Amino acid sequence: MLTAELLNTAIEELSDYVQPKRAPQIGATKDIAAAGVSWAILAWRSVLILKVWRLVQMQQG
Repeated sequence: MLTAELLNTAIEELSDYVQPKRAPQIGATKDIAAAGVSWAILAWRSVLILKVWRLVQMQQG
């Protein structure tokens, strides 16, 4: 998770450096990077839920 967030921050900082003024392309780039972080969170949460579910199943059986 930290890696995804750090990559997102790097993309945002680089985008701001390359184009300090507002530009639709830079905004789209930042949105895509943020979406990547969201997908990483979703994947991490899914794995965590599956791990907990598996542990509960092992305790019951």
